[in-house]
Amino acid sequence: FELLTQTFTEQQTLLAEVVRPSGDKMIVDLEGIIRAAVEEDNQDAVTYTNLSLKHLLLAQLHFFEMIADGSEMAAEKALHEFVLFQGGLNALKGSLHTQEEKDLYAETEELFHRYEAAFEKAHEEQRVINNLTRVEMPKRAAIIIKDAEWLEHEAIRIEHEVSAAAHEEITLAEIEIIVIGLIGLVLGVALSIFMAGSLSKPIRAMTATMSALSHGDRDVEIPGTERHDEIGE
Repeated sequence: FELLTQTFTEQQTLLAEVVRPSGDKMIVDLEGIIRAAVEEDNQDAVTYTNLSLKHLLLAQLHFFEMIADGSEMAAEKALHEFVLFQGGLNALKGSLHTQEEKDLYAETEELFHRYEAAFEKAHEEQRVINNLTRVEMPKRAAIIIKDAEWLEHEAIRIEHEVSAAAHEEITLAEIEIIVIGLIGLVLGVALSIFMAGSLSKPIRAMTATMSALSHGDRDVEIPGTERHDEIGE
C-alpha cells in the first residue's frame, strides 16, 4: 500500500508539474502558428499545424485515458498519436516562413520532448500501479481473508472448548452439592437415630419401672436419676 501511494503521488505530481503545463503550452504555441500562418496566407503551415494539433489532442486524450483506466490499449494509442504528431511537426518545419512561426515551432518541439519523456515515466508508473492493484493487492487480500477465516474458525473452536469446560465445571459443582447434601442427610439421620436411641432407652426403662411400681414392687430401682436433663428431673 505504501508503494502504491508513493507511485500514485509521484505520477500525479508529474501530471501537474509537467504533463498538463507542457500540453497546454503546446496547444497555445500551435494556435499561435496557425494565426501567424493565416495572416500571411501560408496554407501549408495552416494545414500541417492543424494536423499536428489534432494528433496532439488525441495523444492527450489517450494519455489521460491510460491514467484513468490503467489501459495499455490507451497507452498504445497515445504512442501512435505521438508518432503522427512528430510527423506533422516534421512536415510543418519546412513550411514556416516568419521568425515568430519558427520560434513557436522550436518551443513546441522542445515541449513535446519533455511531454513524451513524461509520458514514458507516467506509463511505467501506471504499470506499477496496475500490477499492485490488479495482482499484488488481490493476492494480499486473499491471504488476509484466508487468515481471517482461520482466526474465525479458531475463535469458534476455542469458544466451544470454553463452553464445554464451563459445562463440565457446572456439572462437577452440581455433583459436589449433591454429595455434600447426601452426606449432610446421612449425618442428620445418624444423629437423629443416635439421639432417639439415647432418649428412648431411659424412657423405656422408666416405663418398665413405673409398671413395676404400679404392681406393688417397691424394691425396684428408678433409672436415670443421675441424669442432669429433663429425664433425670
